[in-house]
Amino acid sequence: MPPEPSADPPLRDKVAVVTGGGRGIGRAVATRLAREGAAVVIADYGGSVDTSANPQAAVAETVAEAIRAGGGRAAACFVDISTMEGGRRAVQQAIDEFGRIDAMVCCAGIIPQGTVLTATEEDWDRTVATHLKGHFSCAQAAARVMVEQGGGRLVFFASRASFGSASGTIAYSAAKAGILGLTFTAATELIAHGVTTNCIVPRASTRMIDYIAETTGRSEGRPAAESAAGTAFDPDNIPPIVAWLLSDAAEGVNGQVFGVVGRQITLLERAGWAASLVSDAPWRLEGPDGLSARIPAAFGADLSLRRFEWELPEE
Repeated sequence: MPPEPSADPPLRDKVAVVTGGGRGIGRAVATRLAREGAAVVIADYGGSVDTSANPQAAVAETVAEAIRAGGGRAAACFVDISTMEGGRRAVQQAIDEFGRIDAMVCCAGIIPQGTVLTATEEDWDRTVATHLKGHFSCAQAAARVMVEQGGGRLVFFASRASFGSASGTIAYSAAKAGILGLTFTAATELIAHGVTTNCIVPRASTRMIDYIAETTGRSEGRPAAESAAGTAFDPDNIPPIVAWLLSDAAEGVNGQVFGVVGRQITLLERAGWAASLVSDAPWRLEGPDGLSARIPAAFGADLSLRRFEWELPEE
């Protein structure tokens, strides 16, 4: 369980929008931010994880009501962030309810099944719209206000799938990889305006993982969401770093990607290109100076897929 709120909560003057805040990691994040003193807008469409709509306004409202019942400040926003208007509406509600917006935390997502060979156009479009366009719609709307205010925080959510650590979710993996590019570019463009952009790569048991297990039989070693409390895969393990990124202590943190699982936080190292080959003549394929000889010599003989992993912490 999250700690009890302090008498002087570190986020007491902050206003945050959390997309996907009605369930899973988003709900855990919204609840923790409220406990740390922030006013929170729960932006959630309340749909299913497989791209079928089935929207439910009550999903966001239930979380907002629970936060208010605990003495926190929260408002529900029933909105589809896969549209530009959806992002603008979520930001406008923060301004209408609480007078400003200091943070945009993008947790909303869906995860239909489909490989390079089987994914449908509909699933591809909806997944990219929800994840990548959804991040952009909310980031742009929030950043425009933050620039006028003199600063703010954007926190994005990618996935291990961004690094080739998944199979059977091609649209999801591609969209999440795009969020990394969005992170780095937004961090470069907005820092001059006092707006920072960072990204979280979480591992936790959520209804997405339950859906994958149900449809493919793969659980990735994680317990079902209903059994995750208190384990390394508890969604409550993710929010502390989000709260820290919104705090004054993280004012200078920008363009970083943090992997989070259990009580372990890992910083993604972007060291640049590993090595480089130069030729004085046009490249040939064969011979001692050909690519067939020089690529293994320079880059190593094993150029098979390398996955993004980190060890689970001790229980």
